[in-house]
Amino acid sequence: MENSIDLKLNVKNFSGTLENGKRYRIKSINTFIKSSNSYQLHLFVEDLFEYTYSNDVWMFNGDFSVINYYKKGNYKIALRDSLIELENLMGVQLLKASLKVAV
Repeated sequence: MENSIDLKLNVKNFSGTLENGKRYRIKSINTFIKSSNSYQLHLFVEDLFEYTYSNDVWMFNGDFSVINYYKKGNYKIALRDSLIELENLMGVQLLKASLKVAV
């Protein structure tokens, strides 16, 4: 039996403005780790630093960084868990809530 997971993303919230007024964007890096035959999913946030006399610069924000490891076939579960963790750190809804009604 195959496990399935339904992800509903709030894509519009993958970039925006934090409570402190700084603009942000979410990025991800997925890396295969040969020694453990697993993958590393790294979700992180970049803040926009605005400079008056030069180009604006996107900088890595270590406060909003999540790393999860998973085996082949479990990407969606790792992504969901990473997004939930990032939601808690940022205070931004990244996954849409789904309502299940019993009939």
